[in-house]
Amino acid sequence: MMWVLLGTILLSPAVLFVLPKSNADRKAEITITRFWVKNIAGFLIQQAVETGSLTHFDKHSIAQSEFGSNNFRPQWTNSLGESIDYWKTSFKIEILARTNFIIRSAGPNQKFGDADDIIFNSVSNDFVKP
Repeated sequence: MMWVLLGTILLSPAVLFVLPKSNADRKAEITITRFWVKNIAGFLIQQAVETGSLTHFDKHSIAQSEFGSNNFRPQWTNSLGESIDYWKTSFKIEILARTNFIIRSAGPNQKFGDADDIIFNSVSNDFVKP
């Protein structure tokens, strides 16, 4: 009996890595990423209003300007200083015109261009379907 209990205790943490995530977990991860995207969008909108143009920004300068040093939110940037999503994939931030932009997250599967992508378009000021 003791060996069964000991085996159960030792294997329990390993089982957590094998079991699929629940829908609630996946929804929470998506919600967190959408929150981060909205923060980046809010920053870009503010910059567009203040400076009249976003054409001087790239992914690195956006992360540095928005988050400052990586000490404030290190989980939001990678080692290159780029803003990243919940799954540690760099956001694709595309400046379309002086004040228009699109922010893309590859989503849970970490591959751009499919149905689980999270996309924000500044023209509609909302999330759009891939």
